[in-house]
Amino acid sequence: MRAGAGAGARQPARYPIRGLDTHPWEGGLVSIADTVEVVDLAPAERFSGALAEGRLELPFCTRCQSLVWYPRARCPVCMTGITRWVELSRRGTVYSYTVNRRPPRNLGPGPVVIAYVELDEGPRILAQVVGVSADAVHIGAGVELAPAGSTSPRLAFALDTAVNGRDGAGQL
Repeated sequence: MRAGAGAGARQPARYPIRGLDTHPWEGGLVSIADTVEVVDLAPAERFSGALAEGRLELPFCTRCQSLVWYPRARCPVCMTGITRWVELSRRGTVYSYTVNRRPPRNLGPGPVVIAYVELDEGPRILAQVVGVSADAVHIGAGVELAPAGSTSPRLAFALDTAVNGRDGAGQL
């Protein structure tokens, strides 16, 4: 028995029978479907559509003035509905990374570099670094969004040659 519960207190019983539960306080039946929040797929579709066009867009919360990563319908800070999307600069720096030498088949032949990229606008996002050897990637390396045709709208970055030098192997 939990603390503070009297001798007559009973725990609500749940009886999942064909998607129905007994309501613990009223004894009636309530559909589980009535209690599940519907997931809005529009943010994911908008994000993927922008990636396919070579743009990087994220939801922006106008109430608390924060960018929202990963794209979703509500701000995780203040729970306000997202009303605005902003296009970002497509540039960032490698915050941390790992080299997967035995990647899944859908990522192509290994090794594959997976990195946390800190965007110039602030959020850190998990993405693949493409178009370079694993040895060329380092913490602090400048990256930019990979061209639209090089990935299948997967979030991927390439080393920024303007920041890292011609071969992409410059150290900061």
